[in-house]
Amino acid sequence: MSAGKLAQARAAAERLTTQFPNDPVSHDLLRATLMSMGQARLALVPAKRAAELWPDHAGCQESVACVLNHMGEDEESLPYAKRSVELDPHTGKFWGAVVSVLLRLNRLAEAEEYCRRGLATLPNEWQLAQMLAATLLEQGRAKDAEDVLGPVLFNDRSNILVATFLCSVSNYRSPTDRDKLLSLHKNFGRLLEVSERFQKFTHVPPPQMLTPGKPAPGHGKDGRLRVGFISSDLRSHSVTYFLEPIFRHLNRSRYEIVAYQTLLKTDDTTRRLQALVAAERLPDPDNPPPLNDTGPTRNWRKVTVPDGVGFARQIVDDRIDILFDLNGLTLGCRPDTLKMKPAPVIVNYLGYVATTGMPAVNFRLVDSITDPPGCEDAATETLLRMDPCFLCYQPPRWAAQTDPTRMPALEDGVVFGSFNNFMKFNDELAAVWAKLLNAVPRSRLLMKAASLKDEVVRRATLARFEKVGLDPARVELQGTTKTPNEHLTQYDRMHIALDTFPYAGTTTTCEAIYMGVPVITLAPPSPGAMHAHRVGASLLSAIGTPELIATTPEEYVRIGVELASDHARLRELRSSLRPRLMGSVLCDQPGFARRFEATLEHMWDQFARGRI
Repeated sequence: MSAGKLAQARAAAERLTTQFPNDPVSHDLLRATLMSMGQARLALVPAKRAAELWPDHAGCQESVACVLNHMGEDEESLPYAKRSVELDPHTGKFWGAVVSVLLRLNRLAEAEEYCRRGLATLPNEWQLAQMLAATLLEQGRAKDAEDVLGPVLFNDRSNILVATFLCSVSNYRSPTDRDKLLSLHKNFGRLLEVSERFQKFTHVPPPQMLTPGKPAPGHGKDGRLRVGFISSDLRSHSVTYFLEPIFRHLNRSRYEIVAYQTLLKTDDTTRRLQALVAAERLPDPDNPPPLNDTGPTRNWRKVTVPDGVGFARQIVDDRIDILFDLNGLTLGCRPDTLKMKPAPVIVNYLGYVATTGMPAVNFRLVDSITDPPGCEDAATETLLRMDPCFLCYQPPRWAAQTDPTRMPALEDGVVFGSFNNFMKFNDELAAVWAKLLNAVPRSRLLMKAASLKDEVVRRATLARFEKVGLDPARVELQGTTKTPNEHLTQYDRMHIALDTFPYAGTTTTCEAIYMGVPVITLAPPSPGAMHAHRVGASLLSAIGTPELIATTPEEYVRIGVELASDHARLRELRSSLRPRLMGSVLCDQPGFARRFEATLEHMWDQFARGRI
């Protein structure tokens, strides 16, 4: 609806509330109109008034919760959401509203309880089953999440959303079932192809045949390549730490960047990326021209079309030559768009640790450590190896003010730590960490994760450690900190970081190294291992500490014991790791950009020659 018609609707609704002040429907109409206009704070008054006038109507209670959620007031919204379930337990969306709020509040055990209660009433409500799987995954129970989703997909084999989430969950499972993981992703690709009638876009190679010594022309100005990036994470997010170097240093005389923001959350990082994308030239990558305050940002698309066809058409109209998908099969992904082949070359990069399984996706960017030769069967895409490392890390600019040399007194005992996403925690990991700590007298373990804000999850985690022989008194569990700066300064409390496995860390590993904390990773040999298992090995190799890479759990423990006993080395690493990181290929932004450009040219050449 246009802005003018919305204004008319608002005026009409306001007249109704004036004419019928005790009619809840009139107030709810005004609430709905104001929400459509993006006026959540104004919508709260009529929403609450409708709920007061009709206290036994579940929809009115849920509407108040919805408005408060849009305002970021999750705690206040929860009683209204719960009241809607009490009034109408047979409507799935009311259960879902409660669970969504509880998940945002990291009240995971309560979210699990509501999911199970809802499914007891509505056993065929697949959205609730998917939410239950999400709550289990957040508790470090990936196998339990798989066990929930598997039967749902078996009974509804055309359910693309469940199939997508099941693929994503399979990356966290321990022990890894490699064959099952690959089968799930390949089956997802096949399901996507037959899910509904659609027609792929066709793309014709450049009309001018290749001139010797010159790259094939693209569809941009003066034959430039137009390179698109789709992501729901173009904000303060781990993805942007590795994306921003590309935006800063890509040669604009040959490449035009177009960004597709699929989640419309905007912050300072978004605005910085917008300035980089909008610049026609970047003579100084650290000081892009200021954004024009009027009108849309050049080459920055806020994706508001909900359907895949509309979004695909937008990409085609933008004449994108090479399209990077930075979501894979994570939350916010757009397989409904990618399957239509909206660009001649589509690339799976950065945001997902496995193959997408989608036939329309041509390439997957990796390196020779994450994906050594011989593991090509793990991807439906063609693997392109960007050696020596497929990533380039840019620490947050404010982080330069932190001091990486501070650490606890070693005489009080070595502190091991992990700040990885709790989805990566598992019983096998707990057992190896227990062996390591038990082999290092007076050592302790510090874990920090959002899921650990939940007291029930904390108790369950300590019980998991106790079950594998580690005294819970030696484990400190911490929830999230209030600010990013406080998060980084928590590294002052540990001596050695422990990478998770089989799903290794990426941003957390880079952060630890930046803060002077050595990281021990477990990267089983490949072929056989998956990309997710070996990212830590790629990062540690890039900064020149391959001695911290283990290939077996036994070696992981041995490296930890030896490092914990070498206090002189720990002190040396504390002062040298940050400069080593910043001087390494992992942070060489111009050098990485040149390798990235060479990869772009290779992919485009393959298309121009009709090889893809």
